[in-house]
Amino acid sequence: MQDKRITTTKSYDTYPYKKPAHGLYVDKKLYMEIIKLANAKLVEKLIMTGKKVVLPSRLGTLQFMTFKPSKKRMIDFKLTKELGKTIYHNNLATNGLAVKLVWSKSWYKANFKNKKTWRLKLTRHQQRYNFNSVTKYIQRNGLKHLIREKDYS
Repeated sequence: MQDKRITTTKSYDTYPYKKPAHGLYVDKKLYMEIIKLANAKLVEKLIMTGKKVVLPSRLGTLQFMTFKPSKKRMIDFKLTKELGKTIYHNNLATNGLAVKLVWSKSWYKANFKNKKTWRLKLTRHQQRYNFNSVTKYIQRNGLKHLIREKDYS
């Protein structure tokens, strides 16, 4: 069975200018660096502005949103290992709210086939990078303009 996930590494296979003679040629290593830098800039813009970012080619919008975590609390594995007893995240830096990245595919923003079947799943590395970036930003600047809960406007 074929793997249905599309990763950054696999996306290079669809890059049309892989021949060195072409003027837009980029090798795989440079391609990965460009994607990594573009993603970092995108996340930085999302955090710094606190606004929606409209993706090109009518692919929808990305936005960080705050939400009240469910009753099932998340375990802080690092502190649990250090202290020897179960410690839970309390989200004190965000007044008890958690932050997540939301990809909105509203009908007026996104226009591509089968959009209900597509989803955005961040890699473990990207999830941790986003968490650390948001946490550091909140500790420096507070929750002034980070996204309001359920702001779908």
